[in-house]
Amino acid sequence: MFEQLNPIERPSSHQLMRWARQERSTLMAVYLRRAVVFTAGSLRRSIKNVGEFARRVAHEQYVRNAVRILRQFDDRALADVGMRRGDIESVVRNGRPASTRKTAVARARRKPRIAA
Repeated sequence: MFEQLNPIERPSSHQLMRWARQERSTLMAVYLRRAVVFTAGSLRRSIKNVGEFARRVAHEQYVRNAVRILRQFDDRALADVGMRRGDIESVVRNGRPASTRKTAVARARRKPRIAA
């Protein structure tokens, strides 16, 4: 009464162990590939961030050096350039306002008057 019409062949323990090892190996390969892709992407982002940080540090050193050099000028030399002592940091970091640039160019183009 409990006989099966199509009996299914049950795998041996050796076959089950082999199948389990193959499945585990396949799963580990998938995990390993995903870990490599994640690590490579993470490493790429880290290198990009380090490069950006190095670029910012170099720019900050450049700005500080320019400010230090301009602070060594006397007030007359700064006025010839069209700058005041209090504006040095702002001008080096942000550039001059457009109106200041025009007047400095106009001053440079003027010919000195010769007293007769």
